[in-house]
Amino acid sequence: FQKALDIYEQTDNYYLMAQTLEDIAKVHYFANNIEKTFEVMFMARDIYRGKYTGGERVGNVRDTMTFYSSLGVPYSHIGRLDTATKIYLLYQKVGKENNFEKTDMLVHLGILARCYRDMGMYDSSFYYLREGKQYPDLNLSIKAIKNSHDMIMADNYKLQGENDTAIYYYHRAF
Repeated sequence: FQKALDIYEQTDNYYLMAQTLEDIAKVHYFANNIEKTFEVMFMARDIYRGKYTGGERVGNVRDTMTFYSSLGVPYSHIGRLDTATKIYLLYQKVGKENNFEKTDMLVHLGILARCYRDMGMYDSSFYYLREGKQYPDLNLSIKAIKNSHDMIMADNYKLQGENDTAIYYYHRAF
């Protein structure tokens, strides 16, 4: 990654610099270097927000939201579920406004539901899982994502001591 970053810096390819920094941040995350993860992620953010000499922005709305989605993961990891939740709520808002792909939006509904589950806010978790059920089964990916949502639903019920309902959703997911 460092060699690629050096090449992108030499050629003023800021977009690929930002993407490479995100990749480097992910390596730090998986190596449990959380502080370094944030440091490198914010370097990428600053590049996405920048402009080329012609005035064109380096990153578009989609790039920015993908960045923030990735940023939610380390926030969740360190227990900052409130911050991660705000990121994923913003993702839903901007995604709807910009007509992001349905599968992507559905994945992020599940992430949001898990954040609320992990904060013990089951009603909010159920709300976003039910919102996901409204998506039409346009392809197998959407069906698979809905199955993963059933797993979250089951976990919610299990954590609330409603084991029979949890078992129902576990079976439904499988």
